[in-house]
Amino acid sequence: MRPPLDDERLREWIVDNIKRDGGTTRRAVETRSIERRVATAEAPPAGAAGASARTAAETTRVVGIVAPFGDVADLGAFTEEYAPEAFRDQEKRGWQGTPTVLGLWSHNIDHPLASVQGDTLKLNTTRAGVGYEMYPVTEGIGAYALKLVGRGDVTGSSAGFYVLQEMWELHEDQDGYQIGHRTILSAVLREASLTPWPAYPKATAEPRSITTTDLERWRRRYSTDRTEGVDTLAARRQLDLLGRRWRGPHNTTKRRCGSA
Repeated sequence: MRPPLDDERLREWIVDNIKRDGGTTRRAVETRSIERRVATAEAPPAGAAGASARTAAETTRVVGIVAPFGDVADLGAFTEEYAPEAFRDQEKRGWQGTPTVLGLWSHNIDHPLASVQGDTLKLNTTRAGVGYEMYPVTEGIGAYALKLVGRGDVTGSSAGFYVLQEMWELHEDQDGYQIGHRTILSAVLREASLTPWPAYPKATAEPRSITTTDLERWRRRYSTDRTEGVDTLAARRQLDLLGRRWRGPHNTTKRRCGSA
């Protein structure tokens, strides 16, 4: 039997299936379709504005949480949360893989902002969730995204992922009715999108401007000593990118990695 399409009947269908399986079911997911989490226009999530501070400086990067732990999304037909170990295997591989994890504007593959492969999207896992640091290009859609995040119009993030293993349980909603609750136990992150209405209230996006501290940090991290196994060409490209954003378009002075 195929699941119904509308939320109310789908909710009942999920609850019936969980009851049939004894109240809790844990299973591997065979399909590899990407799932995306965005709140509906009729019901923006309460407290979704996650940026704690604005900056007077021009926004040059975006940081936030794309997959928050300990946060529950109400998806209408069911609720959902990420287990803290959901992306552990991918993290162990350094978030590398094919295809690469992308930073997108509103889940639109035609509007890429950054990527792990290009070293312009950096991912890390903390107790709060899967965090990111994104360096969009400062032209076109990238400049548009940076402007909206910098002004505070867009403060949310949304993950695109496919699930490897999940667990379903019965919970009660705020009105006391039963609803299916899904815990994502294992998944593969495919994208981190900037969005005005995230499904997870704690999935945030905050503006940051590049400072001299950032430049010095990158100089220390990317030494020109090849004995350390550092990809110096990629390091110089990244540092040059940071330097151009910091100095602005009118300063054409070039610096090499490791220079003062």
